[in-house]
Amino acid sequence: MYNGIGLSTPRGSGTNGYVVRNLSFIKPPRQDRQDRANQDYRETPKTRKPNAAILDHDRKRKIEVKCMEHQLKLEEEGLTDDVIEEKVQALREKLLADLEKMEPVDARNFKEYETHQLQAAKEKDNEKFKKALRINKEYVEGAAFDRELQAKLRDERKARKDAEIEARYERQEKMEKERRRRYRDQEEDEDRGRTRKRRRSPSPRRILPEVLPAALQEALQEVLQETLQEVEVSQEEEVLQEEEETQEVLLQAA
Repeated sequence: MYNGIGLSTPRGSGTNGYVVRNLSFIKPPRQDRQDRANQDYRETPKTRKPNAAILDHDRKRKIEVKCMEHQLKLEEEGLTDDVIEEKVQALREKLLADLEKMEPVDARNFKEYETHQLQAAKEKDNEKFKKALRINKEYVEGAAFDRELQAKLRDERKARKDAEIEARYERQEKMEKERRRRYRDQEEDEDRGRTRKRRRSPSPRRILPEVLPAALQEALQEVLQETLQEVEVSQEEEVLQEEEETQEVLLQAA
């Protein structure tokens, strides 16, 4: 026994009386560390944005270097100071006008200490990579593991799809009504045209001239009457056939 801990006597205990450590015990992990590990995927990694002022200063510095090189070249040509100053100023204004259009070069061309330039070039490469993979600009890293967000997006897609289907159905129904209306108008026009033709049928009495003999006039009169009867019968059959076809079309459309 040591400090009040242990057996008073080792007799009958199967031990030597000393307190030893339980080698089979596994210490459970800390709860705060486990919670932090489970939430790591939800936290968007923080990235430092390049300092715009430093990048602008670097671009202007490159412009001044080009102006100095151009000035030295003009001095070697033997030009006067006024002409040199005028040409250098024109070059400086031209380069400053195109200052915003200057794109960051490849990240491999920068030094390790040029952190802001490296970050700007890296962002440009990431944008190109996103365009190549067709990744949306509103995409948030780790959003695929957020169940609530994914359920919300799923509901929005379903609602948008249902709205598109309903709008498509309304357009089709409207087009079908318009087609039926045009078909009815066309049928009414055809019916009015047939009625007008019937009213304008020539009379057999007007066709026969008065100079013909009476017997010949009677014979021609009978022939014309028979012909007109056959024409009327054929017209009635055509009208009935067209009505049957119209009914079939309307039944199929309904």
